[in-house]
Amino acid sequence: RLQRQQNEERTIQQAEQAALDDEQHRKAAIIKRNIEQKAVLETQLQEKAAAASLRLKLNSDQDKLIRDHQAEEDRKLRALERKKAIKHVDHVTTQELLVRLKKLNAARGIQIKIK
Repeated sequence: RLQRQQNEERTIQQAEQAALDDEQHRKAAIIKRNIEQKAVLETQLQEKAAAASLRLKLNSDQDKLIRDHQAEEDRKLRALERKKAIKHVDHVTTQELLVRLKKLNAARGIQIKIK
């Protein structure tokens, strides 16, 4: 009878220990799953941060290209305007010189036809 009671107590203790072990395994599985999910979320966050950084760099590079292109267009436009201004000044100066030469030659009695 004593041995039966000890066997029953041992069986109860084993059942209680098995229940505790099951609970520990369940908690360990939950902790492991949480750690894995955290790692996945951290990886996703790093990927998103890298993508955002790349977008910023691309936007910055694109802005620089646009500014460089605009600066080049402005430089070309200013050069063209200077060229036109010089041609205008040269044309006026040339016309004035031709008129003066014509007047001088006319005063000397020489006629030159200038187109």
